[in-house]
Amino acid sequence: MNSRNWFDWPLSHRELGRTAFVWIAVAVLIKTAFADQPAPGAYPLTSAPPAVLHFCAAHCATWYLTRDARGYRGEPDSPSPEPYGVKIVTFNDQEVVLDRTDAPNRWFHQGLKATIWGHVSPEGGSLRDGKINWTFGQGGTYDARVTWGQALDSIPGDDNFLPPVVMHFCAAHCATLYLTLDRKGYTGTPKTPAIGPEGYGLTIVRFDHDGVELDRVDPPNQWFANGLKAVITGQVSAKGNGLVNGKIHWTFGQGGTYDARLSWGTGLNDIPGQDGPALASSPQSQQLAEELMIFFLALPFFFDDDTPSSSSSHANIRANCAAVYSAVCGNDRRKNPR
Repeated sequence: MNSRNWFDWPLSHRELGRTAFVWIAVAVLIKTAFADQPAPGAYPLTSAPPAVLHFCAAHCATWYLTRDARGYRGEPDSPSPEPYGVKIVTFNDQEVVLDRTDAPNRWFHQGLKATIWGHVSPEGGSLRDGKINWTFGQGGTYDARVTWGQALDSIPGDDNFLPPVVMHFCAAHCATLYLTLDRKGYTGTPKTPAIGPEGYGLTIVRFDHDGVELDRVDPPNQWFANGLKAVITGQVSAKGNGLVNGKIHWTFGQGGTYDARLSWGTGLNDIPGQDGPALASSPQSQQLAEELMIFFLALPFFFDDDTPSSSSSHANIRANCAAVYSAVCGNDRRKNPR
């Protein structure tokens, strides 16, 4: 009996049925073999993407994995990263690529878009060369940090995270303070590894929501030959972005206890980060003071009655006005010792 090739046409109904059965069986096997597998490079099949990320670039934030495991949002238990959020492009043991879309806001009316990428550190749990490239709304490529797992808290989870990365401080003077890389103190220089052996800077005794205590040590200078020491204390504000009941108590080099202010995070610019210029150093303010002086010096002549008493009073007025001018405009000539 001659066997018939299935590809010889026309086929009988039985042969058509056999051919259809074979192809359906092959399709079922292929679908079963690749079911529930993510797209290539999405993340290892042996693990899901981390449930929580900390992210820091210009600002810090905490991102939570969405229920569909396709991305991250700033609030827990979100269904998906659409329309605004962070989509996972790649998340495996070697590299991470995320597409970020921010909603329109008062600074960027059309919203923002960016790509975040980097290689996973050898110990895992963080990016070792992270970057964020803004592709819409603003431009530029900047350093970015992302952590997860056991390394999650190695960077802040929000701008008000304690201890803050940057603070503004004001007492008799104002300054900007930067958290050291070992997170144990503050100096006036960004990315300082640690407080030096001399102890110059602000060492953290405590910095949590129940209270703040910082030990301050200033190096010797032209006014205080032996340096200064002080303790700064207070409580964290209800908003979590500043100090309330702040005090600075000088313990060495000078004495006294005075009000002190600290701000950070969302309240950073509530107080200045440096001393402002003196009023008299402004040309406009000095010109105004000079014009006021001329006006007040000339004022007595409009009411001159040629009496001895009036002459005496005019002289007093002019003397007082000159003294006011000297006090206001003479600041440029007087050195502030501190």
